[in-house]
Parts: sequence; C-alpha cells; structure tokens
Amino acid sequence: MIIKDCLEKKETNCNPLKEIFEKSKFNYKFIKFIIFSMPKTGSISLYNSFKNLLKENEEIIHFHTIVELIIHFGNEIAHYNIYEIIDFFKKNSIHEKIYIFSSYRKPTSRYLSFYYHNLIADSSLENTLIAENNEVNIFQFYYQVKSCYRDMYKELLNKEFNIQLENYEYDKKNGCFILNYNEKITWFFTCLEDFNKLESFLKNYNEDFKNITFLKDNENLIYKEEMKKKYFENFSKIAINNEEKKILKFYKYFD
Repeated sequence: MIIKDCLEKKETNCNPLKEIFEKSKFNYKFIKFIIFSMPKTGSISLYNSFKNLLKENEEIIHFHTIVELIIHFGNEIAHYNIYEIIDFFKKNSIHEKIYIFSSYRKPTSRYLSFYYHNLIADSSLENTLIAENNEVNIFQFYYQVKSCYRDMYKELLNKEFNIQLENYEYDKKNGCFILNYNEKITWFFTCLEDFNKLESFLKNYNEDFKNITFLKDNENLIYKEEMKKKYFENFSKIAINNEEKKILKFYKYFD
C-alpha cells in the first residue's frame, strides 16, 4: 500500500501522491493542461485538442471526478479530494502556468447524449428508458443524470475551491470565463455550444494556444436528429432546480 509505505518511511519528502503518480509513470512535473469537467460536455474534444498542442516536457490529464482518477491510478487516490490533487500539480509542475478547462452543456442536449451514448455502448439495450408518452421514464432518466451538475458546481467548485460562478460574468462573445485562480493556475469555464468562439479567442490569447485547433467528437454524428427532436419537448418541460438555474444563467442560456 503506497500510502501506508510512505507514512512508514523516515524521509520527510515522502509524498503519497508523488509515489502514486510515479508508480503509474505519469509525468506530474510536466503537467500543463487539466481537463476537469462533467461527462458528455465535450471534454474529450478538449482533451484531444490540447493534447495536440503538447510540447516536449508537457503533460495533460483529463478526468470528470475522483472516480476517473482511481481508474487510472488505483484506489490509493481515493484518499484525496480534487482540490488536493490540483494543488499537488500546482506545487510540483515545472511550468509557470497550468491551464484548467471545465465545460458545460445545455441540459437537454446533454441528457439525450447520455442516453444515446448508452445505446451505442450496449447494442442490446432496448429503447425503453425514454419510451414515447412515458413521462415516468423521462423523469427517472432526468434525475439519474442531473446529479452531475450538482456534484460539479455545488459539491466541487463551491465547497472545495470556493468558486461561485454566479458571482462572475461569462463572456459569451469569446465563449469562456477566465478565472485567475492563483498565481499559477488559470481556469477557463466554457460550454460545448461555444467551442468555436473559444477556439478563435485562444488563438490570440497567448503563445501557448496560437496553434490550437479544436477536434470534434464524431460520436454526436451518430445520434439521430429526429430522435432528439422527438423528445426535446418533453425534456424542456422538466423543472430545473435553482442550483442548475444559476449555472444556466451564468452561461447566458437565458437572461
């Protein structure tokens, strides 16, 4: 057990996170980009786009929650929260700047993307979750996936990082809000629908992004547009709680 072994060592510079990443051969000292976002919000597109920008001695990591990190680095990582892990990167990266990107997506589009993703992943899954004229299934599905918004924006950003996005102004023209979180970390908040605007903005932001080209996630092409339209109205009728409404307003989905 890495943590137990590390605690038993006499060396004062022993750090369990350091041991965990080194055992996994992850170059944490070279971390330059962090994609920290909810699932189905374009985070894979962000990851692949910024991965193409990496120079020698630069690294990128992509995760949704602590669970994602456990998959890559083992159960030892479960002893840490997201704040501690990002703080570790901040203290150990050789780079002057670390960029974090977090993305959002219109709830209706995201819920349906979740649903069709599951159908694609498991072809044997019958189309029963959202059955025509079956609002019980629609509501059940809604409540299964909406917790991701609560976890990301209330539990993680608010509690662990003390970030309340509703207190800031989202730049709809450039497709992002930029938070200088500390002297080393610059945090970009964007949304999937604004990726084209963000790409144009980043090209002129600084030298780190001048060659950025956003790669598209082709998975969305598989989703049948007629099916989206078929269920869009029902999803639009579902009440949105106050917490999510704050985020929607921040991203200027409504005034």
